[in-house]
Amino acid sequence: MGSWAIYDGDATIELCAAVDAQFTRCNFCGAWAGDLGLINRDFAHTMRRKAALRLDDLKLFHFITSEGEVYLNDRTTADIADSLLFNCLPDAIVIGGSAAGRGASGELADEVRERVGEVPVVCGTGCRENTVADVFAHYDGAFVGTCLKRDGKLDAPVDVERVVRFMAAARTARGE
Repeated sequence: MGSWAIYDGDATIELCAAVDAQFTRCNFCGAWAGDLGLINRDFAHTMRRKAALRLDDLKLFHFITSEGEVYLNDRTTADIADSLLFNCLPDAIVIGGSAAGRGASGELADEVRERVGEVPVVCGTGCRENTVADVFAHYDGAFVGTCLKRDGKLDAPVDVERVVRFMAAARTARGE
């Protein structure tokens, strides 16, 4: 399954069951088009799978923009977030950039936040040591990965020094 599980809610749920995860992010619902072809998520099926695996406490963070895919409709991202709140009750909303390592705008996060109220808005891509302060000015949190790898390469191992520098910048951004 690897990184492709992020496009398959059922696979994501099954991975979470296998590792006793507390939360996950995915394109849990909607129809998308992109590099991997058409993705048409059946959210009801995914929720039945989650229930069957007794993952009652698993938090679901829903992408409303994705890494390289577009949502197949003509609504604004804020409108998508608004309907997602009603239809899917997400634990958090995730906004991704156009690709791994590329962030979405803070303005987009602010527009979405106006619609979702208290539901956390999380940066899905592009948070790095040099952007974490700006990210935290607009988002409630961030997923990080590539920026913590040796030389910032996706397939490289985690670089402890990069983690130390990133966490120092994150603590400063949070006022710690």
